[in-house]
Amino acid sequence: MTQQRHIIGRTVLELNTGQLADVWSLQEDMSRLLQQQGIPAMAQLFEQLVAADEVVRLDQVVVDLGVIHPQFIQDEFIPKLISAVNQTLRDYLANRLTTKTNSPILSQNRSAADWEILLYFLRYGRLPWWVEANNWQQWIPRWQAAIQNETTWQQPLRELLATNPQVRQRLVSQFPESFCHQLVLQLQPTWIDWSTLLTQGQQIIQALSLNQNGDRLQWAECHRFYEFLNTQAWLLLLAEIPQTSSSTRPLPKTVWIRNWLTILVQTWQQQATITPEASPNQSQITPTTPEPNESQTQLPDSGIYQRLRTILATIPTNSRTPWLTTLNQILPPAPETTTSTNLNDPLRKPQIPSALRNSISSPKATPESNNQHQQIDSQNNPQTSILSPEEEITGIYINQAGLVLLHPFLHIYLNDVALVDQESFRDESAQQTAIYLLHYLATRQTDAPEYELVLPKLLCGWPLNQAIACNIDLPTTALNEAEHLLQTAIDYWQALKNTSPDGLREGFLQREGKLTRNDNGAWKLQIERQSIDILLSRLPWGLNIVKFPWMEDMLIVDWI
Repeated sequence: MTQQRHIIGRTVLELNTGQLADVWSLQEDMSRLLQQQGIPAMAQLFEQLVAADEVVRLDQVVVDLGVIHPQFIQDEFIPKLISAVNQTLRDYLANRLTTKTNSPILSQNRSAADWEILLYFLRYGRLPWWVEANNWQQWIPRWQAAIQNETTWQQPLRELLATNPQVRQRLVSQFPESFCHQLVLQLQPTWIDWSTLLTQGQQIIQALSLNQNGDRLQWAECHRFYEFLNTQAWLLLLAEIPQTSSSTRPLPKTVWIRNWLTILVQTWQQQATITPEASPNQSQITPTTPEPNESQTQLPDSGIYQRLRTILATIPTNSRTPWLTTLNQILPPAPETTTSTNLNDPLRKPQIPSALRNSISSPKATPESNNQHQQIDSQNNPQTSILSPEEEITGIYINQAGLVLLHPFLHIYLNDVALVDQESFRDESAQQTAIYLLHYLATRQTDAPEYELVLPKLLCGWPLNQAIACNIDLPTTALNEAEHLLQTAIDYWQALKNTSPDGLREGFLQREGKLTRNDNGAWKLQIERQSIDILLSRLPWGLNIVKFPWMEDMLIVDWI
């Protein structure tokens, strides 16, 4: 069994048959020979031509097999094909310049190729066509190893982090914190105090009871805002990494503390006024979650300033001064004659610096706070989905293309699970939840790396290049409704008879497809037919065009 992976994006076989009568029979024979014998034989050839630690990419390889008499096709086609491909590739690899079509030949070691894949994913949220979408977790160790061996990736990554907020968001949301720590220290070796600074910030959040269930916030909301503030901590740090190499630059503690404390105080102020309701799931909190005590239930009367001063007093003396100094700058103490802090006084509200607003993304907010956060986040949303130069030529290859079969049911479903209000999503949190629910419909998986969410993003009107949160909790009721939706589709499509929801997934929804974009902005999804697709002739609804109110452009479906 081969130890290497070889990917052929597309194979085109042109035959000049002259006046041959039985052309269709010849086409089937040639296609069968190519798939059953030609592809395996080429894989063996590629093993011989390329080293195990080398990655070679060619945009196009063209070979001419000459004349083969129809009588000898079974015996001559494959040997001639392999011989021609072998000679052509050896010539290309010997020169390492360009193919006859002036397409560049790219040869890299494995480590350099891995970093190209990472930079591509950070920029677009997708994988390049020449990468097989394996288990996401398998990539992390490879990139961690590549960090130690490669330095050419550093400058492109610096430029992406400095100029593209989506890259920073994607790095924080899609990668484990340990990987982010390692990456930061490779770029800025002198920032060894970052881990301590982050830990102090996390302790402050916990002490403010934003991650415990109190009278002001339900436990789930507290957890969301803990995650939000932790994410902002990372985003603010990544925004400070210089665009040009400056490995000796010290950690900008003062700037980071000021910006993060500003976000912390504003977040607390927004949530402190929410009127709590009794949580119906209060008794279902896991035993490992500590119950709030009286001191956590309500902040002291002196307000957030005194509360933060009390918390900061627990930080080691040698680290406490910048925190206290910054607190006094952004939230000066109230006059001594005042017994409580008026958090609604606009003169006392800290302001997020305008230069940072585009780097700040909103938490999965409660309805009361969502509008304010969404105003910040909307400045950062790409208005159009931009394909990479490679995707402009090859398209985007996806694995759940058959999801479009369910399009008549999706609007009603999203409305029933309270994610859509008439013709738009309630908020960004609902929109992201819908993306994962559509992925669940096709795969029965509740989580996925971002590169597997291309079609759900498109169907939910989410810009393809915009980062998306991970580990979103999908409501049990929505998952149950998803199974009901699949059963309803089966019942309407009577040709499926006794097919189960999983049978529908495996037979039709989990199909490979190619997504391209027309000059007028419309999307086109091509799905290759299989023998079971004879049942599509009895599909009781149309499939050619998909367009929801929240989608900017229509999707044209070509089930070829």
